[in-house]
Formats: sequence, structure tokens, C-alpha cells
Amino acid sequence: MNKMLEEADINISNFDVKTNDLAKDKVPSFQLPPGVEIKDGFFNNMKTIEISTHHSITEDNQTHDYELSFDEESMGTYKYFLYTPVILNALKNGKTIVIDEIDSSLHPLLTNYLIRLFSDKSINRNNAQLICTTHDVSLLSLDVFRRDQIYFSEKDNSTGITDLYSLDEYSPRKSENIRKGYLQGRYGAIPYVGSGDIKC
Repeated sequence: MNKMLEEADINISNFDVKTNDLAKDKVPSFQLPPGVEIKDGFFNNMKTIEISTHHSITEDNQTHDYELSFDEESMGTYKYFLYTPVILNALKNGKTIVIDEIDSSLHPLLTNYLIRLFSDKSINRNNAQLICTTHDVSLLSLDVFRRDQIYFSEKDNSTGITDLYSLDEYSPRKSENIRKGYLQGRYGAIPYVGSGDIKC
């Protein structure tokens, strides 16, 4: 994980994970559906997890280590940190993982990096698979994906039905600019945004 954090250039040099028994006064309170009960001792073996990150900062030619609570990190760092062990586990054990809106709060280059881990045979030696959705059109490139790996979803507003179809159906050339073609509406699956003529 430290190596992937270093690769992301987010200035996390290390991290700590502490687990504690769930204190009785911290047991979550919530309303259960009728007829559902929590058995005595249900929370006895539950733990709380505290994560802190370390940042190495150089000031006046001296390097200092600063510790931050995980909830003080940006949403992008938070997402990347949470994805990392899941992705590493998939790559190590040849698993398939599904991530909805993988680009949410991540820089496009970081999203690209995570996706390329799965297409790099020297890293993905166990044929792990990543299935993800994204709104990041910078990923629409035949340098990142094969054309049979790119799918579009288009909703019919009159019926509410969403169609899923492959870029492969359009047989684009390898040199074709997929991103430009998509934004021009060549493959469908784009919103028809209004003119902005709104009176307030």
C-alpha cells in the first residue's frame, strides 16, 4: 500500500491503523424494523478502527513528520486510500472487483493509473478484472482500453429503460479519437443539455 500511495504523489509517507474494542457508550443506536431484535453480546467482539496518515514535509532544509487523522484527508485521498487494499487483493488473488464511478473525487491521471494496473501483465499476473463506471471522458481512448472493453449506457426518457452497448459495435479504427467522437454524439449515450435559457 505504501508503494501505491507513493506512486500517487499524494505525500503520504506512511500510515498507522489502530483497533480498539467498541466501548459500550459508543454502541450505535438505531431503530430496528418491527420484530427484529439484537441479541445480547452482539456488539461484544466489534472493534473501532482509527487510521492516521504521515506526511513528510521539508521546511528550512529540515524534514518533519506530520500526522493527520484520516478524516482530515481530502475526499480524493480518502477514496484512493480505500481503493488501494481492494485493488491489491484483486491483483494478488485474481479476483473481479466492481467500482461505481471510479473517477469520483480522483484526479484523471490517478484513475488512469488504477485502471492500467489491470492491463499490465507484469502486475496483473493472475488475470484480475476491474469492472467500473465513469463519467471521465479522458478515459475514452483505445490507448487505455480495447474497443470491446468500453460500454455505453443510454437511458430512454420516454420508457425509463437503459440500454447497454459496446463501442465494438461501431468498429472504430485504432487511430480514431474516441473521446472526440463521443462528445460529438457519434456513439450516443450523451445528455441533450438545454440552451441555458432559464429565468430566475
